[in-house]
Formats: sequence, C-alpha cells, structure tokens
Amino acid sequence: RERTEEREEGFTERATRASEQVDKIARSGKLQFGAEGRSELTPNPLKLFGLTQSKIALLGSYDFARTHWKEWTSRDRQTAEDLYRMATTYRESLTRMRPHVSFAVTFFNSSNRALVLKPGPIAVWVEGRPLLEAVCTRAGEGLIELPALRPEGVTLHFRADLTADNTLGLASFMRQAPPSVRLEKSFVTVYPKGSSMEGPDLISRTSLMLQRTVPLGVETPGGRVEWRVAPRAGGRAISCGELLGQVNGLIGTAGGEEFFRFVGGRLSAVAGRAGDEQSRWAVRVDGALRKMDIRQGDPFPEEGLELVLVERARLRADCEAVGAAVGTVAEDALKARVGDGLALWGFAAEVGWPEGQFLLGAMYDYGVGVRQDDAEAVKWYRKAAEQGLAEAQNYLGLMYANGEGVRRDYAEALKWLRRAAEQGCAPAQTNLGAMYANGEGVRQDYAEAAKWLRRAAGQGYAPAQTLLGWMYDHGEGVWEDDAEAVKWLRRAAEQGLAEAQNYLGLMYDLGKGVPEDDAEAVKWYRRAAEQGFAAAQYNLGLMYHDGKGVRKDHAGAARWLRRAAEQGHAPAQNSLGWMYANGKGVPEDDAEAVKWYRRAAEQGYAKAQYNLGVMYYNGKGVRQDHAEAAKWFRKAAEQGYAPAQYNLGWMYERGKGVPEDDAEAAKWYRRAAVSSMEQGNVQVARRCYDRLEQAAPYDPVTRRLGEWLREHAGE
Repeated sequence: RERTEEREEGFTERATRASEQVDKIARSGKLQFGAEGRSELTPNPLKLFGLTQSKIALLGSYDFARTHWKEWTSRDRQTAEDLYRMATTYRESLTRMRPHVSFAVTFFNSSNRALVLKPGPIAVWVEGRPLLEAVCTRAGEGLIELPALRPEGVTLHFRADLTADNTLGLASFMRQAPPSVRLEKSFVTVYPKGSSMEGPDLISRTSLMLQRTVPLGVETPGGRVEWRVAPRAGGRAISCGELLGQVNGLIGTAGGEEFFRFVGGRLSAVAGRAGDEQSRWAVRVDGALRKMDIRQGDPFPEEGLELVLVERARLRADCEAVGAAVGTVAEDALKARVGDGLALWGFAAEVGWPEGQFLLGAMYDYGVGVRQDDAEAVKWYRKAAEQGLAEAQNYLGLMYANGEGVRRDYAEALKWLRRAAEQGCAPAQTNLGAMYANGEGVRQDYAEAAKWLRRAAGQGYAPAQTLLGWMYDHGEGVWEDDAEAVKWLRRAAEQGLAEAQNYLGLMYDLGKGVPEDDAEAVKWYRRAAEQGFAAAQYNLGLMYHDGKGVRKDHAGAARWLRRAAEQGHAPAQNSLGWMYANGKGVPEDDAEAVKWYRRAAEQGYAKAQYNLGVMYYNGKGVRQDHAEAAKWFRKAAEQGYAPAQYNLGWMYERGKGVPEDDAEAAKWYRRAAVSSMEQGNVQVARRCYDRLEQAAPYDPVTRRLGEWLREHAGE
C-alpha cells in the first residue's frame, strides 16, 4: 500500500507539473489565439462618413474570421508532444487536474455607430475539425457594448477545459497544423445597438458574403479603402447594385448618405464625390484607367472592382514640375512622377484634360514609360496647347524651333512661345528671350530678349537668371555691369543650377563683378562638377592643375578632366591629351594623347587640331606624316588659331607636307601675326615678325607687328 501511495503521489506530482506547463505556455503567449488581418481604411480621407480613424475594422470580415494561432515554432510543436503524452499517460487524472487552453479575441469597432456583442462559445479548430469549445469568461454579463469609434477594442477571454479525449485529439492534430478559431462558426454575435437583434448578425452577414472574395477598392489622392466581397452567392452572380448596397449597409455613413450612390441606374457618386470638371471617377482594368460606367444591374466583375478618383489638382502640380524643368532635369521629374502616370495621365488625356495631354506628350517626348516618339509628343502637346495650357504651348514651341516631330518652323515656334510667355510662363519667357538673343525667326534684338528674360528671372526661374547674368556680363541689351551679372548668377546658382554655379565660379576666377577669389571659384566649380556639368569639371581640373584655390594636384586634375572628356567636352579632351603627352598626373602615353586629341579635333576644336598636327609632324603616338600634320594645322588655322597659322606658313616655306610656296607661307605668317596680336600671343608674334621681317620688311602688317611687340616688350 505504501508503494502504491508513493506511485500515486509521483503520478499526481508529474501530472500537476504537466498541467502547470500547459497553463504556463498559455499564459506566456506561446499557445494563444488572436484576431489578425482586419480590413482597413489606411489612411482614410472620407471624413464625410465619420470614418475619422486611421484604421477602420469591419467586424466579421473574411480575414478577421480566419484569425489563427500567431506563432508556430519548434517549441510549440513540443507543446503538442507534451499534450499527447499527458493525455495517454495520465488519462485518469485529467479530470481532477483540469488542464485547459485559454485565449483572447479583441473586437474593434471604429465605425460611427455603437454595436452590442453577445458572448457565446467559440470552437477551436484544427485541420478543419472543431476539437474544443471555449467559453467566454464574461458570458454571464449578457450583452457587451462596443462603443462607436473605439479603435483600442474590447478584449474577451475564452477558456476550454481539456479532457482525455479532446486533449488526445488536439495533440494529434497539432502535430500537423496550428489551431485556429472561426468567428463565423461561433456563437458570438454582433448587432447594431438598438436593433431587434433578429436575423443574421454582422459577423454572419459578412462571412456569408465574403466566402469567396475579390477586392473592392476605392482610391483617392488622400488614401485607399479596400473590402473583400463575394461576386457570387449560392452559384448566383450578384449584381453591382446588390453587392454595393450590402457594403453600404455594413459600414453605415454619417447623415445616412450612401457610400455608393446610384442615380438613374448608374453609379454616380462614391464617398459623396461625383465626377465634375475637377475630378473624375475611373475604373482600373489591367493597370489602365477607364471611364466609370457601372450600371446597377451589371454583374459584379469576377476579378473585383477598383475605383480611382483622378483629380486635376494633382495633374496641375505634375504639369508645373515637369514644365518648369529642362533637358535631363525634366526627364528626371517625369521619372519621379511617372509611377502610375501612364494610366493616370492617359486617362486624363482621354477625357480631354489638357494637363493629362501635356504630361502624356512629355512621356513620348522623353521616352519615359513609353517608346520615344516625337510625332506622338507633338500630337498631344498640340491638343493641350490649343486648350490654352501654357506648359504645352512652351513645349510645342520648342518642338517647332528644334524641328522635332515636325518640320522646323521658327515662326510657328515664336507663335506658341509668345502665347505661353504672355500667360506668365517663365520657361516660355526664357525661350522667347533666347530666340530674340539668337535672332532665330526674328531680327536679333537683345533689348527684347532682356525684357522677356527679366520677366522670367523676376519669377525666380534659374535658367532665365543665368541668361540675364550673361547679358549683363557682355553688355548685350543692357548696360554692361559685372556686379549685376554676379547678382543674377548667384540667385540661379543658389537654386542649384549647375550652369549658373560654373559661371559664378568663372566670375570669381576672373575677378569680374567680385574680388578675385580662387577658393570661392573652386567652391562653385565643385558644386557644378559634382552634378556632372562637364564645363565645371574641366574648369575644376584646371584649378587642380595650376594649384589655384586648392593644393596643386595633377592626378586630381586628370580625374576631373577625364570626367568631362568622357562626356565629350572638347577642351577637356584636349587637356587630357596634353596630360598624357607630358605625363602629368597620368603615365606618359603618346598613343593615349593622340586618342584624346583626335576626339576633340574631330569636334572642330582648334587647339586639339593643332596638337594633333604636332603629333603627326613629330611621329609621336602615330606614324610620322607631314601631309596629315599639314591637314590638321590647316583646319585649326582656318579657325584663326595663331600657332597653327604660323606652323602652316612654316610648312609652306620649307615644303613639308605641302608644296614649297613662299607666297602661301607669307600669307599664313601675316594671318598668324594679326591673330597673335588679337589673341595676345607674344611668342607667336615674335616668330612671325622674324619671318616677315625677312620676307616682307615693308609690309604694313610687319610694321604694325613690330610696334605691337615693342609695346609688349616685357611680356
């Protein structure tokens, strides 16, 4: 008997420990059930209906009804093994020890009407089978109120006692899958407060409606709401009117107005918004937006329904951002906004809004989101321009000016640019001013150019401020005034316009309008260079080469020159070639020098043509070829480059690569003499004087050159 009592005590102790372990696991949250996956409005712009919270939970929705065990880990699997062992080994003592499973379900009511909840048992399901029945600990309280607009929720606790049979079943099935609770299969009911509480409750109604669901979404610029809805019930297709009416009944609205409102058998308003000239409802179909045309009796689409509110205010903002930009900046602005742009802007263009037509044209213009097509861009620009949209008129004018998508026609370009400029469009005012400054389609008129540029610059438009700065710098159309030039350049530079930053750096470099300041020049060159502006990269490279404003660094100079050269900047290509020819900052490499000289020379850059001629004359980096050298010297000489003119004269004098011809030699020496005086090249001027003094001592050019050299004797 003592041994028997001892065994029973051991049995009881072990069974108690097992019960405590299960209870501990439940309390620790490892064995728990929770309400997850609520249908939400996040965020919700539809305040008309009292839906003011950031999250609106619809009680009994499909996802809510499928709440499931939150965590399922290897430790939880061990829990199943413990349960199984407890059910088989300590079967006789389970009733006395009363092990149990407990969980909580939180009910959220963020709608604008009060609800009441009647607690009832909830079954615990595993693998599609109800194995336990859990009872609410507050079941005796009767109805529990769920106040309106209470996003924190009301939590109810449930407990299911374990018997030998249900523990064994629970443990067996938990080895395969986690348990879950199904509210639509429970005896928990929710009704609107004050109702008769007859018929299907909110949980049942929603669950029945949403057994096989598709999305019903409503999207506005302020946010999005989505429900899961069933397009069929009992094999019968549900009409749009019936289904949207059910949703109206589920959510309720402030003032009793229906969320989805039909007029004359057609859906006319959603969330209190009907289509007008400032907004239109669209239906999203396969990524595209189509006009909303939903009849009450139409079957609800099997794939779901997505309604999108398109507002012109957003299109207006997109127009201003894209229309104010130029070149790659405009392309970047398009890319930043395109996202849903093809669908959104395409829809707006289809309904005839000029903003959508312009933006769609810009997509074709820059090839963003669609294949680049200038003719298609012109078509959409014209549609918008004819409705008076200034941004479109400006872009259409540019297309005519550049001959893109249409035959070049400066008169037509001026017509459209002027229409946009007179509306106060700063980019159009700038482009019109540039046409007057360049004399394109009109008589060149710097004063008229300055007038339009000043209007645009006064609006803070950086490209206009830069051009106006140039006009003050050169005294074109305005009094020459370096300080005024710097003022406008600084305004544009501080907006981040790379061209203005480079120009302002040059003004500091040369001491024009400001005290000469190499460090300040380097600062502005660097800002523009870091944006990839090739001219600034070239200028910054020269500052590093000369040690102006920075420590002299030939390797640093070569790096910046290379960045500019790889963008096709001819002066940088020539300078990089010189760095290779002289081994400055890079290994000396005549072949590499020739490569960069040639790239710049083929762009018509005179200094590079001269340097390439020198390489051919000396046979450095290429096979020696005097005829080829003479060819490149001639190209540079015809552009007025004094060293090339002198060399070409010298080659005619000695018959190198060209027939010997003293008259031709003298002609080029004279040209070199005049060019050297104009360019201030004392070295070439002295060489020319030496040649001309022998060949034509009484030539007026020779005498004038001698006088000029005496004036510059110390240089």
